Amino acid sequence: MSRALAILLSFFILTMQTVMATHATEYGDGPHEHQGTECLISKAGDRHDDDWDVPPEVVVLFLPRFEAATYSFVQKALLIPTVTVTPPGRAPPLS
Repeated sequence: MSRALAILLSFFILTMQTVMATHATEYGDGPHEHQGTECLISKAGDRHDDDWDVPPEVVVLFLPRFEAATYSFVQKALLIPTVTVTPPGRAPPLS
């Protein structure tokens, strides 16, 4: 199953790369339109690495919020009888 998934994923990636290369060859990498609407492929390619937001000067540490865990369980108590009955002995007396 995982081998078939890997083959399918690689086929999809290679197909998309081929479509993108064909599109760039035909229309170029500048902004352009298809049937009156702006091309999303060229719009996605306009974002460069220097457009990313500047990281903050302080280190922000996000910690998960811990909550108290509650467990419900039944505790079985050991019942010890308070009255004992001793049965009569079965062996003959020692004499």
